[in-house]
Amino acid sequence: MEYEFTRNIFLGEYYVRCEMGYEVVARWLQEEIGTSGDKISQIKQLVQLAQQNPNQRYQYIGQEISVFFESEEVQVQEHGTGLTEDLEEDFCLYESESQSSCGLVDFAKFIDSWLEFIA
Repeated sequence: MEYEFTRNIFLGEYYVRCEMGYEVVARWLQEEIGTSGDKISQIKQLVQLAQQNPNQRYQYIGQEISVFFESEEVQVQEHGTGLTEDLEEDFCLYESESQSSCGLVDFAKFIDSWLEFIA
């Protein structure tokens, strides 16, 4: 997963941009987590738990986007996208912007890079 972090120094806002297929991951980090130290700590703790107990499922439920940790994989999904079986093919692109998955190690590096960037 490739990503880029930027900051608007005039407004003090931080932005995340991820490659195609990982747009929901960028939105989740930027909108749900942001620069909140408490939320970042919760995510880092869930990553650590998932690494220690790969057979367990852990989740972080956000307001609009949630993250699920299971078997060395992380899935980021917008709420309400679980009914994709009934969607027509035209909605496949939208669906790809609404959910994404990556490896737990890559996700942990992503979070650590964000934490370093906003520090």
